[in-house]
Amino acid sequence: MADMADMAEGEELPLSIPVKAVSEHFTCPICMERLSQTYITPCGHRYCGICIKECVNRRSKCPCCNTKVTADKLYPDWAFDNLISMVSTEKSKAEDQYFVKLIQEAGHHEHEGANHREESPIVGTLQKHLKTGLATHEQYYQDFKREFTQRIQEVNLQMEALQGGGDDVLLAQQLQELEVKKQTLHTELRTCTQLLVDAYDKYLADHLPTPSLLPVTVSVRLQGKNVSLPDIKIKPHSSISEIKDVIAMAMEARGDPIASFPDDQVQFVLLGPVEKGREISAELLEELLQSPDSMERSEVIRLLPRGCHPLLEFGVKPGSEVVVAGPLKLESEMPKQCFAQTFVKDKGQSMDYFTCKDCAFKWVCRSCKDFCHKDHQTVPYIMGHQPTWACCYCPRKKKCQLGELRT
Repeated sequence: MADMADMAEGEELPLSIPVKAVSEHFTCPICMERLSQTYITPCGHRYCGICIKECVNRRSKCPCCNTKVTADKLYPDWAFDNLISMVSTEKSKAEDQYFVKLIQEAGHHEHEGANHREESPIVGTLQKHLKTGLATHEQYYQDFKREFTQRIQEVNLQMEALQGGGDDVLLAQQLQELEVKKQTLHTELRTCTQLLVDAYDKYLADHLPTPSLLPVTVSVRLQGKNVSLPDIKIKPHSSISEIKDVIAMAMEARGDPIASFPDDQVQFVLLGPVEKGREISAELLEELLQSPDSMERSEVIRLLPRGCHPLLEFGVKPGSEVVVAGPLKLESEMPKQCFAQTFVKDKGQSMDYFTCKDCAFKWVCRSCKDFCHKDHQTVPYIMGHQPTWACCYCPRKKKCQLGELRT
């Protein structure tokens, strides 16, 4: 009861809490945007209504924990939508108060009554642009600084966990690798910070009314795959490797993950809005490799070098297209795997099983039925079965050929 009384007292005080403490819970894990028309699953995870319905209709699983979920078990969470709206409103009010105070402190009014005069349109304009410029750049700086700090802390924890155990030679090698990784993160943080400072300096020097460091929405095309990913957002500090991770996540969500991505052979080509949709021939790719900074092409077609930060370094325009060219492979292009190879305990995987009359045994998984027994007479045995072990008799009977194709 005492705790409840203390909480009731605290609610009357003019307290404030960091927006980040709650706003991270307002992001949909599927689209990574603010939750809209929130739905909650029986396992307690929240998503945008459109996102989770589409996902469940396709996979019948919760994207966060893989618990089996059907559409009739999704429930609207109006209270959470109201909470998001309330926090957004209060955040906007607090931002306005902060920037009004900032302007007042910077103005150095000569008279006490200055704050009571009708606001000048010049001051209002300055408030507007200071808010959009300073806040946006500072927010991005704090965001990527926090990301790098977390990654550095993770490396430090790994180094602490290695102390005092294992072979001395192996331990020293592992510690050295982690130290190199940590120093690389520090260097990347300094590089991103300097690029951000340079971009903000240019913005101020050019008197731009809006910041040049907002996320840019582009489309991504996997050349030769008939795959186009619209509405991919590139953050100001996103590197090529991070864009690659975003593409991998998008393909995972589409149910066709990237199986092979040879970094030394795959190239990223940036096409301006007017060149969007253009095929990147082998000849053009070779030309870009030989002269990546050609002034004739750099404004509309540019090869993105490894390790670059496209938005900060090349000013990617909204509506541009990033073409991924090279020998990457999607899971759908790889030889199918026998269920005995893909089974994961307690994951709730389902499989269709068949009987092969030619080989005279049952429990043949669908992948083996389609490949190892493709010319045999097969009939359904059990459809949609959820085995508790790596069940397929094809390897047991030494008939499985799928393992050889993957090696």
